[in-house]
Amino acid sequence: MLLHQLRAVSGWGHAERLREIEIPTVVVHGAQDRLVHVLNGRRLGEMIPNAAYVELEDVGHLPPLEAPEALLEAIATVAGSDRAAPRNGRSAAAA
Repeated sequence: MLLHQLRAVSGWGHAERLREIEIPTVVVHGAQDRLVHVLNGRRLGEMIPNAAYVELEDVGHLPPLEAPEALLEAIATVAGSDRAAPRNGRSAAAA
């Protein structure tokens, strides 16, 4: 399974298309993620125009399992606004 994921990721080279996203977007990343480095989450948040970036301090690779309430709060914040929260805002929230 992991090998299939690595092949898929290594063959993806369309990062420039992220700048075309025009809908409210929130990027949620666990600060303790050992599979995807936190700098990649931050970069993703920077590449999507007007994206909100929320970094959950005591969370790893699985925010839906590790901090479901914090994840829902991050999504609800963006969904309830006319536009995304300030770019690259960091949250220390964790469930």
